[in-house]
Amino acid sequence: MLDDSLDPTPLLKEIRDDKVATIIIDANASISYHILRKANELGMMSAFYKYILTTMDFPLLQLHDVVNDQSNIVGFSMLNISHPFYLEFIRSLNLSWKEGCNISPYPGPALSSALMFDAVHVVVSAVRELNRSQEIGVKPLSCTSPLIWQHGTSLMNYLRMVEYDGLTGHIEFNSKGQRTNYTLKILEKHPTGHKEIGTWYSNNTLAMNSTSLDLNASETLANKSLIVTTILESPYVMRKSNYQNYQGNDQYEGFCVDMLRELADVLRFSFKIKLVDDGLYGAPEPNGSWTGMVGELINRKADLAVAGFTITSEREKVIDFSKP
Repeated sequence: MLDDSLDPTPLLKEIRDDKVATIIIDANASISYHILRKANELGMMSAFYKYILTTMDFPLLQLHDVVNDQSNIVGFSMLNISHPFYLEFIRSLNLSWKEGCNISPYPGPALSSALMFDAVHVVVSAVRELNRSQEIGVKPLSCTSPLIWQHGTSLMNYLRMVEYDGLTGHIEFNSKGQRTNYTLKILEKHPTGHKEIGTWYSNNTLAMNSTSLDLNASETLANKSLIVTTILESPYVMRKSNYQNYQGNDQYEGFCVDMLRELADVLRFSFKIKLVDDGLYGAPEPNGSWTGMVGELINRKADLAVAGFTITSEREKVIDFSKP
């Protein structure tokens, strides 16, 4: 939980140090944005992290300055963006905004506004049906009187009978007056907006889009930039004899370098070779941390380690190996 200062920095650093990969943010839209912006400043918007936001105003979040190609940010929405009133409302507002000032398009109404719109529609529909069945008239009532409105029970029955598709999706009620048969869209944020990746139904059924799940390796790595930690060892990774004349990856040669270039061509990713800081392969420390390339993988200073690595049971507990 955040403290009274609402500064997420200490908590995010603790999460980062504990190597937590999935983070659930249970907060309103403005605080959620504040947390994500701070996470971005701390380097926690990489492919290592997945954020799940509970705010139902997720579609309204403007995250252009936070989201990148590697970000994993998922949220939910009840808004029915194909509703005629929704489309007309957005179109009208955007026209008005363009006339007055040069700003981004209106993102849409908050969920509270959409729920209010649907609530008014439900009440009006129920009152109309009640008035058709009996003359309800207009009679002043006292809020402090113990007497109830004589048509109150009938109105509740008509409220439970209302069924229509509103701004927040399908609206229907069970015998207890609770909303039923509704859906939540599961959305994933991208630099250009958001994409629907699945639907949750109120009967506890989850349907994910197959295109979001059936990704092969080439699709998950495509256009990604990976940091590769390695160590100088012949014939795997060596500096060229005239490496001073080159920059970046071109300074290196060897079996692992050739393999990396071949994989990058096939899987369509780019990479940056980084020599391990301490010149070690990796061993556990008494405090539980690791040295070498293993430590850089654990601490997320690198995405991949390529070298003449010895696979040990200890190392397999903390990192994954690709085996020949």
